[in-house]
Amino acid sequence: MKYPSITELVLRDGQQSLIATRMRLSDMTPILSKLDNIGFSSLEMWGGATYDCCLRFLNEDPWERLKVIKSNVTKTQLQMLLRGKNLVGYKKYDDTVIDLFIKKSSENGIDIFRIFDALNDINNIVHSIECANKYNANSQGTISYTTSPIHNEKYWLKLAKDIEDAFILMLQLAYLMPQILKLTKQVSIILIPPYHHSLISMLIQQQKALYQ
Repeated sequence: MKYPSITELVLRDGQQSLIATRMRLSDMTPILSKLDNIGFSSLEMWGGATYDCCLRFLNEDPWERLKVIKSNVTKTQLQMLLRGKNLVGYKKYDDTVIDLFIKKSSENGIDIFRIFDALNDINNIVHSIECANKYNANSQGTISYTTSPIHNEKYWLKLAKDIEDAFILMLQLAYLMPQILKLTKQVSIILIPPYHHSLISMLIQQQKALYQ
């Protein structure tokens, strides 16, 4: 029997949504070993607003947070949310900065980079995908879900195909095996279960058709 892989987001999105990302490292360390032993496929604990809030509000070193969590979590992969060209900030960064940031993040403990662009602009995530693959990390292309007259099934399927094409291009250049991952991210409760099931089913069917 196949079981779903579950990612725990309490150390990143959980506290970001509920307490404006004000959880300190000292609040996290007592529970890390317990989270590590549950059997999650990954812990998302970095990126998003956590980096910014460490520096601006908590007077903490975000890199020290990463190192401490990595030293306490030995069984579970660590994951971060990356804003494509914006990394963990609010402006576009040069490709050399993106490369170095992803390189050092990987070296210090990040196994999975969940990469997205708020406007679903494929051009804003391609280089981050390339860098993650370059440093043998797991790059996850992410769809930012929303609703509007143009955000229909055709739009989502095309975006998913564009992300897959980006992955294949980068993986071929690096001579790696194709690993196509499609995830959905919604910032509000608008992706209701029936349509979520329908959307995921369509994405899976499209992927199967592409690789038959």
